[in-house]
Amino acid sequence: MKNICFGLFLILFTCPVYAQQKSAYDRVRDSIRAAYDRRRQLKIDEYERFRDSCNAAYAKFLAKSWSRFEGKKGLEPPKEEMRLPEEVLEQMRHPKQMEAKQQTANAEETAFNVRGVVSSVRDFFKRLQPPKPMVKERSSKWTRRKQQVDEQDYREGIQEMVQEDVPEQPLIEETGVFLMPFDFYGTEMQVDIGKLRDELHLPKAASGAVSKAWTLCSETRYVSLIQDCLSLKREYHLGDWAYLQMIKTMAEEAFGKDSNESIFLTAYIYCQSGYRIRLGNDGDKLLMLFTTHHQIYRKPYWPIDNQNFYSLQPSQTMSTIHVCDKAINAQEQPLSLWMKEPLKLEDTSSKPRTIQSDKYPNIKMEVKVNENLIRYYNDYPNSQLGEDVLTRWAIYADTPMNEEVKKQIYPALQDQLKDLPEDEQVCRLLSLIQPRDTTYGVNPWQSLVYRYDDVCWGGDRAFFPEETLYYPYSDCEDHAILFSRLVRDLIGLKVLLVYYKAPESAGGHLAAAVHFNQTPSMGNSDAFSYDGEIYHICDPTNWDPRPGVSMNGMNYKAAQVILLNSE
Repeated sequence: MKNICFGLFLILFTCPVYAQQKSAYDRVRDSIRAAYDRRRQLKIDEYERFRDSCNAAYAKFLAKSWSRFEGKKGLEPPKEEMRLPEEVLEQMRHPKQMEAKQQTANAEETAFNVRGVVSSVRDFFKRLQPPKPMVKERSSKWTRRKQQVDEQDYREGIQEMVQEDVPEQPLIEETGVFLMPFDFYGTEMQVDIGKLRDELHLPKAASGAVSKAWTLCSETRYVSLIQDCLSLKREYHLGDWAYLQMIKTMAEEAFGKDSNESIFLTAYIYCQSGYRIRLGNDGDKLLMLFTTHHQIYRKPYWPIDNQNFYSLQPSQTMSTIHVCDKAINAQEQPLSLWMKEPLKLEDTSSKPRTIQSDKYPNIKMEVKVNENLIRYYNDYPNSQLGEDVLTRWAIYADTPMNEEVKKQIYPALQDQLKDLPEDEQVCRLLSLIQPRDTTYGVNPWQSLVYRYDDVCWGGDRAFFPEETLYYPYSDCEDHAILFSRLVRDLIGLKVLLVYYKAPESAGGHLAAAVHFNQTPSMGNSDAFSYDGEIYHICDPTNWDPRPGVSMNGMNYKAAQVILLNSE
């Protein structure tokens, strides 16, 4: 009884104290939250005022007369084809036993021309900053079918209306949200289009009509459309070019292919996402112009404010056009064709392919490649950075491998390479990638078969690593790019590409060079020094897979190196 009374006494005594303490805690917590919310709202209001002022000023510029600009012919790609000495081709047709000779090359004969300008290209990509959108991005991964917890009720309402067995319903309306699905390289995406399809009309590309359209899209109710696009960019790892193509695909779903409305919407969203664009017209046809750090081959351009602007429409010819040559804000940025992350697309796998080493049969790749990714790569523009033609290969070599492909081939290769010295690991990878017979007698689905690009494609074309694993035929540049990716990912060594420039009457050749942490014990000593480090020639097209063995007939004195990211 005494214990019960004492317990009641403690409750009666401590409850008011606890309540007072809790009340004080709640007040402090609420005060902190309120202060945070005020600061956050001030930032948002400041952001919105900046955006509104930029868009209002730009709409006024659009309403004025536009300036005339003359088009220029696009840059022609290098004419030099990849060509191998006949003796090397003969060795592919009739492989010899690997010779054990250890020759030391004459230092004067292997004097490489190490170009510093290529180094700045690699560093240039590292310094690139992401564009700054003119709207506040959502802080987390988002699609309309995967709402966050704080939108749970809204998500359930949407899911009840989105029925997988009713694909013909293009628009879904729920509490003021109009969801429009579209297909981007086999990947289903959707955005909140609002009532824009009913309100945006541009039958002609007159400056006054374009100005009114800009004012319409700048309204607050259409901010969610930009946020949806930015969220899709983040979720699917869309680089600058992929993001532009995704917006274009979405806009064409809403308004039709190459319509003035779809071109305008693409330009508007890309601009609001932080990229540099200009609007122009060719008669009644609206044009979207964009800039890039690169020179795109065979694509006409218009010099505006000391920058080259390209048309979004691939069919646009070199002509005189009218352009609103004003910038919307000082922070706009050109797009980059470098892909920092592997693109994520819905997987549609190709038929399986097995690539196996002749000398080391346990070294092999069994792989199926996402054909949606292959279609995207097939549409990717070929280009160079600045005036340096060698940089056209850096984009392909520095693009990360697709995660699904890595999951298929990396574990088995890592298991076979483990515990081996570095030079033997490289030797096995060289043997794996070595091309086989150039005649049709070799099964291209069991090995990499060498074939010149002009025979397969009508001209020079480099492959991303996944393309080399997908297409039946490839050449030396494709093998060097794939090899450089595998060595960096699987062994973690530094790799350079080596370009042997040939005389006018012959073609060039692309190989690789590897920096070893331990001096190789196999192969020859064909090597050169760059930045205080020794790089050994590793040629994945040569018949001899040992490190330090150069292909016969190469012009060392005209050789140049291309630096790659070491990641």
